[in-house]
Amino acid sequence: MDDTILRVDNLSKVFHPAHGQPVQALKEVSFQIRRGEIFSLVGESGSGKSTTGRCVIGLESPSSGTISFSGRQMQIIFQDAVSALSPRLTIGQSVMEPLNIHRIGSRSSRKKKAFELLRLVRLDESSFYRLPSDYSGGQQQRACIARALALEPDLIIADEPVASLDVSIQAQIIGLFQKLRQERGTAFLFIAHDLSLVRRISNTIGVMRGGVLVEIGPAEQVYRHPAHPYTQSLIRAIPLPDPTLRRRSASAPGDPG
Repeated sequence: MDDTILRVDNLSKVFHPAHGQPVQALKEVSFQIRRGEIFSLVGESGSGKSTTGRCVIGLESPSSGTISFSGRQMQIIFQDAVSALSPRLTIGQSVMEPLNIHRIGSRSSRKKKAFELLRLVRLDESSFYRLPSDYSGGQQQRACIARALALEPDLIIADEPVASLDVSIQAQIIGLFQKLRQERGTAFLFIAHDLSLVRRISNTIGVMRGGVLVEIGPAEQVYRHPAHPYTQSLIRAIPLPDPTLRRRSASAPGDPG
């Protein structure tokens, strides 16, 4: 049985600015994601990874290529939580918004669901009644994650979802994603620039550079035996606490240990 939930074939995207030359953001990108899989796209800023996610969810229209989704729901977690939350709505109202739009359950059941989701992302119940401006960027990001989970999507596109969080909260959110993958079969397109982070969370890693998917494979394989020189350079750039390990990494980029 084919358990592929998302298939992207030869995805290309060209932006046409009002002034200036066309910009090729994506060049024939192809990959697939299985149910319950965490697929990570990594690369430097401007590599095309966020544009890929925006095309997948329909926020950008591909110039060519195909995107096939066999699930029921798809949601996105944006990197900029401050812009993603309405300043006029309380945290609770924002989390309830998808349930209201789709008219799922009664008002009391929606409110109960919102409280459950806030607890799930480690926000106290008082946050339901407070505005986003009362909270830090990290807390606002957790509210965005709670909202993305409201409709229990089959696929979540997570665009740098933990970049604004401290290390301890990062670990909690990553643990939550892994729990959703294991218990609900939720699939993730996890977009990040930190290769050491995605190594811990991913089943599969795709490495992007200049709009091209230059390498793809199982997470440990990509990390320990990178085939592309750009992937090797990303691994060499990961800080290592032991200078001896750093020297080994620089001299043997294919096996950083």
